[in-house]
Amino acid sequence: MYVMMSKWRKGSFSHPHFHSADRYAYVLDGTWWVGTGSKFDPEHLAVPVRAGSFVTEFAKGVLWAGARDEDATVLMFGLGPVSDTAVEEPK
Repeated sequence: MYVMMSKWRKGSFSHPHFHSADRYAYVLDGTWWVGTGSKFDPEHLAVPVRAGSFVTEFAKGVLWAGARDEDATVLMFGLGPVSDTAVEEPK
């Protein structure tokens, strides 16, 4: 099992990717924004996940996430090893 705490700075986002195993996230502080699918559009396609909320990132489900209007602190955990695979955005 692994546990990591990530600090997302306002305006920072990951790009579309997927993980090889399920991961779990608990938002400790701020609002974390999560989008699914290979189209990256934080302004229109991201869903706010506020402090105190729990998210499951399912294995091989394409997602992207970050902090839009404020910093966010997220506790991530799961069973390893786990890998990340980038996904190209549609043209």
